[in-house]
Amino acid sequence: MPIEMGMALFYALKSQRHEHRCFFFVPTLHDYQKFASDLAGLDPKCHNNDEAAIVVGVYEWLRGVVPSAFLNSQPAVDIVARYSEFKQRLKKVFGSTKGGRPSHDERREVMYKFCEELEWWDWRATKAGRAEFPEVPISWKGSSATKARVKQAYASRRQQNRR
Repeated sequence: MPIEMGMALFYALKSQRHEHRCFFFVPTLHDYQKFASDLAGLDPKCHNNDEAAIVVGVYEWLRGVVPSAFLNSQPAVDIVARYSEFKQRLKKVFGSTKGGRPSHDERREVMYKFCEELEWWDWRATKAGRAEFPEVPISWKGSSATKARVKQAYASRRQQNRR
């Protein structure tokens, strides 16, 4: 069992799941026994490498453990449909990592903005929320500012390669 998984499981069981809860998702019903046989009695959920199953499974679990004051409960089918829209929006981001892929923080920012537009959360509506969830600048593909930054980055690389 990976050490992080063991630590999460130990803490959850030690606190009788009052202070910490954990959820185990596995690709297939039996393959996990090769790397985490200790999970056998805990009924891990199987996702069969299906993104929709992962989204629904995690959402359903969170809906059961997150206090209702923090959760804007939506039907799981709506979450899956919106996840497809979120993935399409991510394709429009010119990210800061290799190949222009969005970083973790950039992906999270797109998610925050998307959920805010859908009125699924309003945590940035307060000063404390803005401090806890600071905005991360996003470069969108096709915007003039992004094109200028990309052009400048390529020019800088060419100059470095010439040296």
